[in-house]
Amino acid sequence: MYDDEMNILVCEDDPGIQDLMEIMLEDMNFDVIKCDNQESVKELMSTEKVDIVIMDYWLSDGKADDVIIETKKKYPEVPILVVSADTNLDEVVKKLEVNDYLKKPFDIIEFQSKIKQLSDGTNNSSN
Repeated sequence: MYDDEMNILVCEDDPGIQDLMEIMLEDMNFDVIKCDNQESVKELMSTEKVDIVIMDYWLSDGKADDVIIETKKKYPEVPILVVSADTNLDEVVKKLEVNDYLKKPFDIIEFQSKIKQLSDGTNNSSN
């Protein structure tokens, strides 16, 4: 689907959801880098080429507020998609100024559509 190889960092602490995202993203011809905590996000962002970040808001090591803010500050060109089962996420997402978000459980088509928009650079604000 995409000519240039793009790397997507998936930070999700639920192995089943992480694997599902990996399968969907690889089907879209993206390379996937996986992790399950905030420290790994910081490390991978500094050592890998990352084009898009997909991050669960509630991770095993806490809320992802700080790592999202730090990532946006250090890598403003890298879009962030927050994924969470938290139904009260709208205000948090606006405050953090992430590019987009999805509520779990999410629709596969909607997930792929949001990733396509982010990879094409056509979605730069929260909905």
